[in-house]
Amino acid sequence: MTTLQAGISSTALWPADWSQFIPDLLSSAAIGAAVGLVIYLWEQRSQRKQAQALAIASWRVARSTVAVSMPDPAPNDPPTDPRHNDRFEAIAAAIDGLPVAVWADAAPSNAELSLARELAIELPIYAECGQRLVETVKIALVDAGHTSFFSPDTDYLVDATLRSRTPAGAAINDMTGPFIRALGGGDQTSKYDALNQTAREAAGYGPLQQAGMDFNAAYERIAGLYNDLRALLRPTLLREGTA
Repeated sequence: MTTLQAGISSTALWPADWSQFIPDLLSSAAIGAAVGLVIYLWEQRSQRKQAQALAIASWRVARSTVAVSMPDPAPNDPPTDPRHNDRFEAIAAAIDGLPVAVWADAAPSNAELSLARELAIELPIYAECGQRLVETVKIALVDAGHTSFFSPDTDYLVDATLRSRTPAGAAINDMTGPFIRALGGGDQTSKYDALNQTAREAAGYGPLQQAGMDFNAAYERIAGLYNDLRALLRPTLLREGTA
């Protein structure tokens, strides 16, 4: 009797039929993984929505300041001299320190943030291209035969070389000597004719022409982004009565 009862108890607690154990285990694991995936995706979506809402709310606080820094559209033509260009100083100061890249990543469908992020990327590139252009002018002047950079005429030569990159600037150079003479500065025509000739030769220096094209291309990108962002921001600002 004791042996029979032990056999019955053993059979009840530890079934000999394992045919459903592995399928049941796999089914439970699959269901658990699916539930876990759904929970994970839901949490990620919730976090993205929260991040997007925070980014848009933060941008709404900053956008008025950015819009005010863009009172006028950027002209189509780049400046002749990068050193005397303050067209984008205000917008650069307005977005400096703002995490526009983080906000744009959190709200990828927001066109204003996308443009602000691109502007933040392109502004330092534009400034670097301007610096490279001026530095290359000095190298071009050496190539054209001007080696005395302590001469009082050096500043004029740098300015004249930058102007010589455009027909309008070259025309201004040609008027310098007669203009000074008209102001009572004596006959300066021959002096400035020689300086302008050096500037024209320097302007034809290959690396300088390339630096000029790089600067112009950087300006074109910046101006396009600036005007696009301004077109989005300024109408809203005017409706709000803060412009």
